[in-house]
Amino acid sequence: MRAIWIGEELFLLRQFSDGGEEGVQGVWLDQQLLQRRLLDGVIDLLPHATLSRVTGVVQDPLALASVPFLLVRNEMAIVPVSTISGPLLIGWIAVLLALLTASLLVHGVMRLSERRASFVSAVTHELRTPLTTFRLYSDMLESGAVREEKRGDYLRVLSREADRLSHLVENVLSFSKIERGSARSAVRETTVRDLLEPMRERLEARLATASMTLQMSADIDALVRVDAAAVEHILFNLIDNAAKYAATGQPPQVEINAAAVGRTLEIRVIDHGPGIPAGDRRRIFRAFHKSAREAAETRPGVGLGLALSRRLAHSLDGTLTIAESKAGATFVLTLPLV
Repeated sequence: MRAIWIGEELFLLRQFSDGGEEGVQGVWLDQQLLQRRLLDGVIDLLPHATLSRVTGVVQDPLALASVPFLLVRNEMAIVPVSTISGPLLIGWIAVLLALLTASLLVHGVMRLSERRASFVSAVTHELRTPLTTFRLYSDMLESGAVREEKRGDYLRVLSREADRLSHLVENVLSFSKIERGSARSAVRETTVRDLLEPMRERLEARLATASMTLQMSADIDALVRVDAAAVEHILFNLIDNAAKYAATGQPPQVEINAAAVGRTLEIRVIDHGPGIPAGDRRRIFRAFHKSAREAAETRPGVGLGLALSRRLAHSLDGTLTIAESKAGATFVLTLPLV
């Protein structure tokens, strides 16, 4: 079977034998479409190349083997054409692609290693602060250096630092389980009201430590099938961030508004703080994005809460995004309705 020119048209012909009778079968080829497809394969290397028609046997390394075309480069060759063959060119391209792939892989591994090293440093910094507080305050309470009327304040500080440490450890362990694929969920069907109302007390208590209040609108009877613990973990991370970064906003409150939009539940968490710069809105959802220096200079935290929350949302067949807002930050958790 071979391609030949008949007049101005290109055909693919083959000889056949059937019951002693011999003949020729063929199909017409759309030469313009064929040329475009062939040139698309080399456009990155030879952007100005064209194909010219040839007949007969052509002793040229740029003549195509399967179709009667000659590759015309239309540019000055870096290597003389006579010294490089088609298979050699393909071999060099394969080598270059392999080197590029290996370079990208090494670069990715190094970046991940650097981010994880920064994460370990940030976690170490976050652990050091509450542990130092525990040791100092417990020593003072044990030695009797604290007056009786101040003991309650010291114990409340210890309780707050214990909650902070517990939340950090909970986030790290949950993220580790999701990364290993060993996270377990207890999915159940419930109304939106029954899903969110039991969380109110814990969320209000966290905001109270920053002198903030919670306004929740969740009076919806629509049904969802979710892991309530995962949803609470997501919302607590968002509330915890609001308590850290939006405590000075006016009014000093966080709103949680739930609404059914089509077959989707939207839960919006809105604060009135300084908001999040547009350039940081993708980075904040990236795991290990906070370095030890950033952990020391900014609010407490290692930058894992939003990355974990987004993964938890995906595990529930939902999403977690940040929406445009004139002031403050607005996070939107979407979950499928039953």
